[in-house]
Amino acid sequence: MARQAVVTLRRVLLASGPSILQTQVFDHYATHDGKTKAVMGPRLQGPGQGPPGDVHNLGRALDIILYSRKPPMFVAPFDEERDLGYGLVNIFLELRPSMKWATMIYDQKEWNSAGAVFPRKKDAYDDEMARIKFEHLTHIHIDWSDSNADNVDFEDELVSNLNSADY
Repeated sequence: MARQAVVTLRRVLLASGPSILQTQVFDHYATHDGKTKAVMGPRLQGPGQGPPGDVHNLGRALDIILYSRKPPMFVAPFDEERDLGYGLVNIFLELRPSMKWATMIYDQKEWNSAGAVFPRKKDAYDDEMARIKFEHLTHIHIDWSDSNADNVDFEDELVSNLNSADY
């Protein structure tokens, strides 16, 4: 079950965010036998997307599917979706004090709760899907600590910022 910060962010993004967030997109899921298959899925994904104990399964995280790089190789920039993604990242960074999120990851970058940014890359990966997932080339990941997961004090300010962005 999603916590209130995730529920609120999802609801506000569907109502006031870019209309693309209301669409379905090809997404990748690992199957029980370790193979990967592409299926259609929502652009806003919360609980049930990670392993046991993961912040997604604890209801404290939302993935916003906006590709920063073009499939299938995920090397060339996907300008249309990447621009929307960074627009949202910048809004979330600006609203960090009221949103009180813990971590945000997108396009080979990770931000902590203080707003500091770090590279999100490794020297080697087991396979291409591991690289795409770790570097977050397909989505913005945003999560909250347990103590802030029910915070909704950001709702009005987020709606205002999204409306100002003219999505």
